[in-house]
Amino acid sequence: MRTKIFLLAIIFFFSYYFLCSGEQGKLGIYYFYTPEMGDVSEFEITYTRLVIPWGAIEPKRGVFNWNSTSAQRIERSLEKGIIPIPVIRTVGASWATGGNDPSVSFPPLDLENEFSQEYGFSKSYYLFIKAIAEHWQGKFPIIVIENEVTANNFWQGTMNDYLKLLKTAKKAFMDTGQNIRIADSGLASPIWGLLITQQMLKNGEKKEALEFFNAYISEHPGFKQLSSIHELEEFFAETKVIEVLEEAKFLLDKLPKYVDIINFHYYENPLLLPTVINYLRQRTNNMPLMSNEMGIRYWPYTPELNRKASGDLVKKMTFSLFYGLEACIWFPFENPEHNIIGLIKKYSFQKRPIYFTCKVTVSKLNESVEGTKLNFGEDLYAFKFLNNGKPIWVIWSERNDKTIKLNINSSYAIITHIITNEDSTEPEIEILPVSGKLLNLTATQTPVFIEIPKQIRRRR
Repeated sequence: MRTKIFLLAIIFFFSYYFLCSGEQGKLGIYYFYTPEMGDVSEFEITYTRLVIPWGAIEPKRGVFNWNSTSAQRIERSLEKGIIPIPVIRTVGASWATGGNDPSVSFPPLDLENEFSQEYGFSKSYYLFIKAIAEHWQGKFPIIVIENEVTANNFWQGTMNDYLKLLKTAKKAFMDTGQNIRIADSGLASPIWGLLITQQMLKNGEKKEALEFFNAYISEHPGFKQLSSIHELEEFFAETKVIEVLEEAKFLLDKLPKYVDIINFHYYENPLLLPTVINYLRQRTNNMPLMSNEMGIRYWPYTPELNRKASGDLVKKMTFSLFYGLEACIWFPFENPEHNIIGLIKKYSFQKRPIYFTCKVTVSKLNESVEGTKLNFGEDLYAFKFLNNGKPIWVIWSERNDKTIKLNINSSYAIITHIITNEDSTEPEIEILPVSGKLLNLTATQTPVFIEIPKQIRRRR
């Protein structure tokens, strides 16, 4: 009996170690399973994002429904070999929160001011989280608590209430013997641009702040371009803006003591993503970062929309891997109200070129490691990764086309072009001869993947 228990413990340890050791890839997609979009498991991803609503799992105090739709989605993902990174929300548990809106999270009614060594700040919430931890023991490497808590259409508590949930959730998981990593809710994409702009203004970089602000919000329907530094300063003097940014700064000051990973959402210009990542690392003293909601935002009348959307996906996933995000989960749904471009069109359900580009990109990059940025001058982006020991390059030019010589140490190169028009569902692939192991390549604004073919052993 002791031998059996010991063997089970060993098996659990190594399976959990593999889950959390970083051996798997970092890319993922929101869970979906519809006739129009297909199945998220068709993509070669590591992670998927799902929601665990309190009310769906525990509709009544102490009564748990492990056959709910939310629970079934988690089980289905696990069966397909995809690791869930759930977002746990208090939605729907009116018996515990008193909330009257089933789509909004509310703090538990029994949330206390003092931390209890037995139940944290809330006995009802602690028992709910502990039940999840025990039911899916060892299945989740990361747990996200709530969604965009500075937005009152998602969270109706205070920021201090939210911090209490984080600490209670951490305790519940640790009490089940799981050193699971807790991530915060992620703040909405525009907030990062506003915080960086505000910092630039504070540093006296007023002209640069105006340029950055306009570039950052250029595709967002909730903002307008500003024409002067005076307009920018007036914008940041608005009461609503001040309140939102104060909440965000309060959280950024506190979160390193409450979470293991800082989470952020991002839909804006891909070239500004490194700026956001660097800002967050400086602001949080180099905390690990992840994005459980990354996507694309464009005005619907944008020329060459499909080409730009496909290119942006590759660029954002490339940056996410190169800058070492713990996870990058793509948002696949179209939302015209917010100019969010999905993998399929909202009304016709036609798969966009970005759908097929996403498939190609995750298959090429998900298991890539050891990213290196190559220097070919300004406005040319060239990254080299190792995918299962084999090199793969991602290259594009942001302005004019540029011809470069790339040392690939091979006699041939495989060039994979991403899908940019609605007539194609498969990438165009070229096999080019290489002279002196240097590939002559013309880089354009549309990224390409470059690989070398497997060596064929000659018979003696």
